[in-house]
Amino acid sequence: MGPSSSHTMGPEKAARIFKSENEDAERFKALIYGSLAKTGKGHMTDKAIIRALSPVPTEIEFVPHADFTLPHPNTVDFIAYKDGRQTTSMRALSIGGGDIVIEGREEMLAPEVYPENSFAEISKICKANHIRLSDYVEQCEGKQIWDFLNGIWEAMKRSVNEGISVTGILEGGLRVERKAQLLYNQRHIDESPETGRTGSSAHMRSPSANKMPPPVQS
Repeated sequence: MGPSSSHTMGPEKAARIFKSENEDAERFKALIYGSLAKTGKGHMTDKAIIRALSPVPTEIEFVPHADFTLPHPNTVDFIAYKDGRQTTSMRALSIGGGDIVIEGREEMLAPEVYPENSFAEISKICKANHIRLSDYVEQCEGKQIWDFLNGIWEAMKRSVNEGISVTGILEGGLRVERKAQLLYNQRHIDESPETGRTGSSAHMRSPSANKMPPPVQS
């Protein structure tokens, strides 16, 4: 598996907020519940949290079956300690797309950037104003969106390169074998000599497809 917005980016964002509010903490503890706990090792949720809270020592505890009703399947409790006692705690919900909600701070939800509720509505606006979708995105997001997206693209390429460079079993206890390098070596993933872009096997011909059929015997 690997990083995902709700299982990695969200918890990491929450951890950074908690650390910034508890700079004098001597150690931290994170209780990871529900869906996050069940797939946390595979998605590296624990590593993302530890990295965000470092260099302060952090204990991670996975709790797949909580003894209370979770407010969201992706819930994390952060606890700070000093002088051997708990000083404060924070509950964060990773609601998807890297967004989080901190209990008691619902006002932290990001404001809506696009007033439309569907792509169909956005498409109508673009057609009515004779503009491209990218122009509409820039109008709503600002020119800085392109630097942001370029950063995401670079991170995606690094992730792909890392994925096809390692083998073995994914963390998490499910004994799932890493497949990216195997598929790459089997040419299911290849690079187009014309564009330098990766493509699926649907755009490639098998070796047998390159052979001429045998001549017809008269």
